[in-house]
Amino acid sequence: MDPDALLTLPESLDFYDLSQCVVPYDRPFTWSMSVESLDGYISFLEENAMSGKEVALGHLADVVGGQNDWWLLNVGWAMADAVLGSGSILRSEKDIKFVPMFEPMTQYRVSRGMAPQPINVIMSGSGDLNMLHPLLMDPSIHVIIITTPKGYRKIASIVGYDSTQHSPSTTSLSSDPLSSSSIPVSLLPPNTSIEVVGDDQDNTLIDSEGHNAMLKILRDKYNIKYLDVSAGGIVIGNFVAYKLLDEMRITISGQLLGSKSAKGEHRPGLMTLPSSMSFNPSSSPLINFEKIKTHPPHHIFVRGRIMYRH
Repeated sequence: MDPDALLTLPESLDFYDLSQCVVPYDRPFTWSMSVESLDGYISFLEENAMSGKEVALGHLADVVGGQNDWWLLNVGWAMADAVLGSGSILRSEKDIKFVPMFEPMTQYRVSRGMAPQPINVIMSGSGDLNMLHPLLMDPSIHVIIITTPKGYRKIASIVGYDSTQHSPSTTSLSSDPLSSSSIPVSLLPPNTSIEVVGDDQDNTLIDSEGHNAMLKILRDKYNIKYLDVSAGGIVIGNFVAYKLLDEMRITISGQLLGSKSAKGEHRPGLMTLPSSMSFNPSSSPLINFEKIKTHPPHHIFVRGRIMYRH
């Protein structure tokens, strides 16, 4: 790869400088990082072309800057106290770890008194997780699984714990003090915590109360002030719907995908709102563009604060 294709770490850190960001008292400051084509799609949705790498042009060796989106995603992980992923991502990406893959970024974290790796937070209402996933088995990464009572029982069954004899401690917006589940640590992967929110309803981690409860746990119990939301378009849509996403970071790639895949499937856009919600001209969130950087010939990097109106 041409070294000139990568932005430098100092200019990347300056572009995403957090010094002017105000951290809420009851939750972390949050941002998402996405790549989309000029016509607004985040995946080709084709066999062997399902990720953002192809949208970012990272698969083309002769395209200058094709690796910059991956680099900037890593910068966000390097600056965050924690990164939020989802159970569905762990099921589809067998080797994913939400940690910086570039040594200078790890050194940056250590120089600032941070742990070498950010905390990885995994949302899974169902608890349907491979407890031997490489992310969970890596002792250098603190993983927090956020789940429901139903998901807790699923995880308990996976690790061989009889949860019928022990009810999980639930953490909700009104709970004080905050408490975590009672599955013995010896049965969990190394450096893994489980937090239980809400009740047995399937939508507990989809609705506003569940999201607020999760973020309150991360802020109050784990002192997470900056959270990178890397959990996909549905989770990003939920965060926007519940006014919990503070900032969007987007790489705009200079290519056109078109709306449908070869099989006629609709290619996904930047986010998906809950089915019960839609925006109109007077309620749609506005984006206050704070920084825009071009990297000719094919890439534009945008950083914008969200101004909610609904």
